[in-house]
Amino acid sequence: ALYALRANFLLQNGCILAAIQDCDEAIRISPSAARPYKVRGHARMKLCKWEDAALDLAKANQIDYDEDVYITLKKLQTEKVPKAVEKRKKQEQQSQIN
Repeated sequence: ALYALRANFLLQNGCILAAIQDCDEAIRISPSAARPYKVRGHARMKLCKWEDAALDLAKANQIDYDEDVYITLKKLQTEKVPKAVEKRKKQEQQSQIN
């Protein structure tokens, strides 16, 4: 729980990568806790890692449902993730051409 609390503090203070590292450690210690997935999902959103953020928020909601997380997740899934997938596919096609 301490790593998740510190991760939240770090995220609020702009230390995104450090917050993700603390979340990773919190998940390693207690994979059934929702909070580190929620915090890591929000951190990944700040890095525009939409697909990873959606996975984390979905896992957080699977463990412990939160209406705010659900709303954020649905917005990601309908707005950000499809665009990210499309962009990744285009990049993969370009790399196959070159």
